[in-house]
Amino acid sequence: EFPTVSATITHSLSKILCLCLFFMNTHSALAENQSITEEKKYLVDIETFEIPGQGELKMKVPRVWNYNFTKVDEQTPPLITFYVLDKNEKEIFQLNMSILTNRDYNKDITNLDYIHSLVFEAGTNTLEYSDQDNLMMEKLTGKQGEGFFFDLSDSDAAEEEFKYLTQGALSVGKVLLVFSLFSNDEEGILREALLTSIKSAVHVNRVDI
Repeated sequence: EFPTVSATITHSLSKILCLCLFFMNTHSALAENQSITEEKKYLVDIETFEIPGQGELKMKVPRVWNYNFTKVDEQTPPLITFYVLDKNEKEIFQLNMSILTNRDYNKDITNLDYIHSLVFEAGTNTLEYSDQDNLMMEKLTGKQGEGFFFDLSDSDAAEEEFKYLTQGALSVGKVLLVFSLFSNDEEGILREALLTSIKSAVHVNRVDI
């Protein structure tokens, strides 16, 4: 089982990925309830999320996905939680994204070397909870930047716990998008939907927001 901690975002950048990793709801759906219908899974909408003092993030989101957008103030990174509920009102999956800015950390968090070290540190700290012995990171290229991600699994997860994790970070213009996907999707459909959505993200740096 991947561990669970508080969903509160701190201002320590070295901990952001680990915190996003642990935004896990242990009442996940059973594997047989997780499939998204063939006719709906390719339909997308372009959603817009306001970044306090930093403009907007626009990205393609599967129409079947629900989301909660938590925006507190200019000092707290906005958090987006995507999910789909089954007929019993349990989560089929959970995808968490935090939108981070250079202003919050007084450093260039969109630098590719820095992103690599951040994702590597988070993945290394999570290996002990997974089936894997080594961390295999992959490069990710979006419309306005690059990043890295990794996949881990936990075959010892209980019946109602998530078995698969895809986690990473991608620079999008002047912001850093940190993401963690928890699911029981053996076929990787949700993983591909996540990566497609992430790569479509665009940062609009408006001064009037």
